[in-house]
Amino acid sequence: MSSTSWNNGPGSLVSGLEDLLLATRRSIAAYRLAERAVEDHRVQAALVRLRLDHERHVAELYELREEALGDDGPATAIVDPDTDPTVLGPVAQAVLRGHVTGRTVLDAIRVAEAEMHRLYDDHVNRNYMEPARAALARHRREEEAHLAFLNESGLWQPLGKEAAGSGPQDARQAPVPPVPAD
Repeated sequence: MSSTSWNNGPGSLVSGLEDLLLATRRSIAAYRLAERAVEDHRVQAALVRLRLDHERHVAELYELREEALGDDGPATAIVDPDTDPTVLGPVAQAVLRGHVTGRTVLDAIRVAEAEMHRLYDDHVNRNYMEPARAALARHRREEEAHLAFLNESGLWQPLGKEAAGSGPQDARQAPVPPVPAD
């Protein structure tokens, strides 16, 4: 299948996949930071499960990107959010500021998930051909499930109450130490 049959214009699917890859990899980096920032093992386990979904999405997006490129050669290099500070997401920004509590982690993860959902929603509504559109629609549904889980599960209640009403700079909250590089 030629790459032009995958999209509604030259390179649009590839460009879209690269946007999704960057956002998804940024989200994975955020989850890794969040896993280190919280102490509750149940919350850490839930964050790991969500991160693993994103890692699976990255693998699937790379496969779609390779198939869409076909013989057209390499596309733009994907920026690595783990090493490029210009693309840090909300969790990483909070860690760098040193104001990380359970609440700030939860809020930052919600922001990252909402960003992912909006981005998938935008790309699902484009005129991409199958199987790309079907894969993106499935990923969007999974992002909706992530948001629902983050917003509705009782698991997050202790994190949401940590600094209720006082924000991330609450003096009662000890900042999380800097995250060591992997």
